[in-house]
Amino acid sequence: MKQLFSIALILFMILAIVMTAVITVNSPEAALEDTDYSHRSAEYTDIISNTSLPKASADREGISNNASDSNNSAVIVMMGDEVIVPEVIVPEVASNTMEEAVEVILGPKDLRENAIYDLLLINSSNKCTQKLIKDAISILEETLSDKLWRDDDRLNYSYYTGANLFEQDRIVIRQLEIAKCGDRSAVTQLDKVITSLLVAEEMLVTTAIEDADSVISGLTCRKIIGADREIFKAQSALNDAHSYLDRGRQFTAINCFKSAWLHAQGANKIAHLC
Repeated sequence: MKQLFSIALILFMILAIVMTAVITVNSPEAALEDTDYSHRSAEYTDIISNTSLPKASADREGISNNASDSNNSAVIVMMGDEVIVPEVIVPEVASNTMEEAVEVILGPKDLRENAIYDLLLINSSNKCTQKLIKDAISILEETLSDKLWRDDDRLNYSYYTGANLFEQDRIVIRQLEIAKCGDRSAVTQLDKVITSLLVAEEMLVTTAIEDADSVISGLTCRKIIGADREIFKAQSALNDAHSYLDRGRQFTAINCFKSAWLHAQGANKIAHLC
């Protein structure tokens, strides 16, 4: 009895193995593996390489062009003898979704106004530092008086009125330097204000020299030699100011800025006498 049962079990196992082999040979997956697609490899390559997907403008969307390619890749689907590239739909982006950046160039008067604003943002725990900053703000507000300015880029031609601004800047910068000693946490902000004031002075001097040069460029009278000499002295003083700033001697640089501005006004005065 046991022998018959063993024989029946062996026959059943053999039959199961044979049936499995037959099913595997006739399955669709096996048929697909046996199909030769080598003659179509070039066609696939051309389709994939020539498939370009629409992309929204990276500049308008604020998206980096280096985004992962996996998000923009087409999926190639094979249906029998056809290769289908599904359409990728990219939502339209309105042209006004991102404002164009406009570079704003600040003039010397604007820089001084910004300096006051930066000082107002400083809230030092040191009472002495805060007092110095408050006094500096008061002086800077005085330098914005209309009587000192011909326009936002030029000081009044009056020798005393225009030159007085440089002296007031010297007082302000000296106070801010002392304020840095009282509160080291405000050094960065105070240095920014000092730099803004020095840049504003340089802009005033450069504009004054350019204006004087343009005034005398078309003149032919004998006195024009004196005007040329004044412009030369103004440019030399401006160069000296740059040199002193490079060496950290900002107060001497302010003297040179003032001297350069006065020489430029001297050239203007001579030119108007022709």
